[in-house]
Amino acid sequence: MDSYFIHHTPLVRKTNTEITFDKVDKVYIGKGNCCRCGCGGEYYTAQENPKEVKKALEKLSSGKYEIESQDDYIFEAETSCTKNHTKVICLYLKQ
Repeated sequence: MDSYFIHHTPLVRKTNTEITFDKVDKVYIGKGNCCRCGCGGEYYTAQENPKEVKKALEKLSSGKYEIESQDDYIFEAETSCTKNHTKVICLYLKQ
């Protein structure tokens, strides 16, 4: 039999991460089941659209949504789901 090695990182326990407004690079709000090039949603930066970023932070910290994270840098929550697509908020922190 052939062997296949898949490099992966196991899921870790849930944790809380404190995110302040000045740590936010950008926020994507739009379709979740498509690429993130901007064709299915909008990107907002803290400098250009502070209201949108604050609304996104409030939703993500509300405890209402399950949030997936990647390397404590990208945080994503599905905010609604219809038959044809999902809507997400995706928060990117500054590196």
